[in-house]
Amino acid sequence: MKKLIAHYSWSGTTKKAAQKLAKKEGADLLEITVPGHVYELGMRQVADLAISQLENKEYPVIAHDQVPLVSYDQIIVAAPVWSGEPAVPAYSFLNANFPGFYNSMSKKPTITAFFEV
Repeated sequence: MKKLIAHYSWSGTTKKAAQKLAKKEGADLLEITVPGHVYELGMRQVADLAISQLENKEYPVIAHDQVPLVSYDQIIVAAPVWSGEPAVPAYSFLNANFPGFYNSMSKKPTITAFFEV
């Protein structure tokens, strides 16, 4: 089974976890980044910005290497949790690459439910 771990990391912690998991699982890595100025503030200011972005559905522009995602059998998205939600760049990645996809887990359909799987 061909696996990909797409990851966003603000502080580097999620990146380290993704690297360890990729090594263990034999998965490829795909780093998700945002322009440097977007989240260069302190942690509290980033949290406030992220809450505003989530409430207004104004997700940041992201960058990552272009890889054919359809060539993977399993794609794992790793991101930190900000204010009880996946980091906003994870939303950007999912919305850009999997529009309309969700797994509601018998709950109100939201993208958050996808992360509860």
